[in-house]
Amino acid sequence: MASGTATGSHWSCPNLPYFPVVYYGILKTGASVVPLDALLPQREVAYHLRDSQAKAYFCLEGGAELPMGERGRAAFEATPDCATFADTLPMTATGKILKRELTREAARQ
Repeated sequence: MASGTATGSHWSCPNLPYFPVVYYGILKTGASVVPLDALLPQREVAYHLRDSQAKAYFCLEGGAELPMGERGRAAFEATPDCATFADTLPMTATGKILKRELTREAARQ
């Protein structure tokens, strides 16, 4: 989570089972947390990312029933000032959270 985590920066995160881990991890970096409802549509997520001046968005991949990853990625793409999109996959059998991080530079390739 090194990208975009300067003291005083804002990270956005949906309120999901991973929330406490992500929340305290973001706070430990000195950034602020902007909690979001996991059921928000893409345009509302993009609005909150812009309005809060979030530098990064932490999103759960979701699935067919709840395509949060698709909506989150679309919201990230619609918010030029948000520099990092962190997409998590479900926990493994050992309880480890798998994470993929995408910065604007990597998204252009």
